Amino acid sequence: MTNMDSMFSKAYQLLREGQLAQCEELCRRVPASQREHPEFLLLFAQLRERQGQLKIAESLYERLISAWPKQARYHFSIAKFMRAQGRVDQAERHLRLSIEVEPTYLDAKYHLALLLLSSERQREAVNLGRSLVSSQNKAAQYWELLAAALQRDGQLHEATVVCEQGLRYCAKNPRLQYSLAQLLRENCDFTRAASAYEKAKNFGFPAPALYENYSEALPEAKKPMQALIAIREGTRLYPDNAHLHRLAARVHAESGADGDSVDFLWRSARLQNSNASLWFTLIELLQRQDRHDEARKAISEVPDHIVNTHPGIQTMQAKDLAHARDGSGAIKRFEQLISRHPDDSYVLLSFVTTLIEFGFAARAADICRRILTNDPFDQLALAHLEVCLRLTGTENTDWLVDYERMIFLSTISVPEDYAHNDNFFVRLRETLDDLHHARSRPLEQSVRGGTQTNGFLFRHPNPLLVALKRQLQIEIARCVVAFPQVPGHPFWSRASPNAGPDDIKFSGAWSVRLRSKGFHTNHIHPTGWLSGVLYVSVPLAKNEGLGGNIQFGAPLDELSTNLKPKRFIEPKVGTLALFPSYMWHGTIPFHTDETRMTIAFDILPIS
Repeated sequence: MTNMDSMFSKAYQLLREGQLAQCEELCRRVPASQREHPEFLLLFAQLRERQGQLKIAESLYERLISAWPKQARYHFSIAKFMRAQGRVDQAERHLRLSIEVEPTYLDAKYHLALLLLSSERQREAVNLGRSLVSSQNKAAQYWELLAAALQRDGQLHEATVVCEQGLRYCAKNPRLQYSLAQLLRENCDFTRAASAYEKAKNFGFPAPALYENYSEALPEAKKPMQALIAIREGTRLYPDNAHLHRLAARVHAESGADGDSVDFLWRSARLQNSNASLWFTLIELLQRQDRHDEARKAISEVPDHIVNTHPGIQTMQAKDLAHARDGSGAIKRFEQLISRHPDDSYVLLSFVTTLIEFGFAARAADICRRILTNDPFDQLALAHLEVCLRLTGTENTDWLVDYERMIFLSTISVPEDYAHNDNFFVRLRETLDDLHHARSRPLEQSVRGGTQTNGFLFRHPNPLLVALKRQLQIEIARCVVAFPQVPGHPFWSRASPNAGPDDIKFSGAWSVRLRSKGFHTNHIHPTGWLSGVLYVSVPLAKNEGLGGNIQFGAPLDELSTNLKPKRFIEPKVGTLALFPSYMWHGTIPFHTDETRMTIAFDILPIS
């Protein structure tokens, strides 16, 4: 090795280690006669790029390409620079030139495939990915990329096969094993997915997402206690990750395990008392479970420097004052908050509920309108505005929420392959029963005295569910095309008179199974537009009064409004009820030994 080769080698090592000053010092020692050497230009361009001197770096890269246009590696280097600057078209051009000069340049093909994938050109990425894995160098990252491109292209089975093929060559690669687990889970093969997650973990896949997805797959594989063990392991390894702690509390509650679902979160927050996300998550979970004394204790333990810089925790302080019936103190605190955070919807909506609770509905309505100025379709703001208008009586609320015209009832037609209604719904009930793995109610949902399925219901490839989804799309489209055309309306204007079944897109779908005394608290669906419920089975025994009915129009009990429901509907097997997602609804407890099964869902806006 010559002295210059040795110098370049040392300089690149310093660059890789981030020792930029030392690298520059070494570059300064290069004789003037060597400063047009291509390796020096490349090194110096990369140094200037790392130093943030982007214009100088670009001019050096251009000089390099101009002098040596047939060097694939130099095109590849400037392509990476362009991509880092967001100049995708130029990056693509240089990557293609690099491959044109050297057709076997695998790194250039790999980065071009990544670029194509990020530009939603999946088919081209698939073709490049296939050429990468057909080469002798069967690196795990190439198999992973091809699987990702196939998945994005809707070829889920082929993507899974590619991962399995790649693992024959890279049997212990954690990322490829994780990719296989993700694909298997997406394909609802939960038992194999759980096994693949376990292998990825054992092979050293270092990410909180592994524990999140592993613990989501295990209940579906009918292993709820193992899910709790897995998510607890994740929180021990990543004790600063508030999302994992929230998930751990949910898994603990739904598994029916002994002990306190937030015990470890308490300890983690105290050990890392400057982690605002942990404190916020802890206080929110405690308040959701009506453990207000404990929430107040947690608030008192949050360090002042966190409280003073975190509007979410300050909001919880104000909400705690409201719960303690200190209305004036809570309102004063909220006034201070919104002056500092005038566009924070969490702060504003929390203030709205406090104002309603203490009898200031007109002021609450003004804040709702303020939120809707920025987001005309904020479902919570619309729901609370309707409550305010009913309380003040100053406006006709029917324009916003009409409990006759905006609730749509029909009897769903049974798919052609299922001749008899009774047979269809009996089989549907059996199918759904098998998907209810939780032993207790979901921690952060409206269900009381029952369980809820996990994930998107219609992801399951069960033929009966596939047929039902299509039947729902047909029925919902038939309903939507009859909606009145009211430009500017927060509900009517988001439909289309030309909607067909394929235009009906679900943003979520799940099943709820309620047992005796079970019900839904009054709630709305904040991420939907049109929501619905299909009754799969209802108790045969007659309930007294309105037990088991769905009710519309009564807001959250916590608002203390004394507003009564506007409409009741008695559930019947096969009945489909559709309504705006911002319409308040809940159910009345029923008292029989039978259970009540429904499918609920949200639909995305069509227009």
